Amino acid sequence: MGLITNSMRLQQLSDARHDVERDIQEITNAKLENSKDQAELADQIAAASMGGEKNPEVKRLEAIKLEIELMEKKLDAKMARCNSRLQSIQTETESAKKIQEYEIQSSFTYGGGR
Repeated sequence: MGLITNSMRLQQLSDARHDVERDIQEITNAKLENSKDQAELADQIAAASMGGEKNPEVKRLEAIKLEIELMEKKLDAKMARCNSRLQSIQTETESAKKIQEYEIQSSFTYGGGR
């Protein structure tokens, strides 16, 4: 019974790992898009600054820049949580594999090994 339960647990962990890896990919894509937006915004700020720093367009663009920087921080925090979750899944998977190996070994030991 322990072998079957452990096999099911390994499958659940594998599914969870795939979900977290998908989340990491989505975050990575969002960060790339965010970087692209930052580069475009820097160009726009530079162009608007040509008209003087008191240009209201510069202030509007600077506000957008702050929003993008905040989004970057949120994405970084989310990425850190995903990486932490992935590490815990990997640790639990290693433990479950060791338990499975023990269950298999004890099942094939003469007399059941118990």
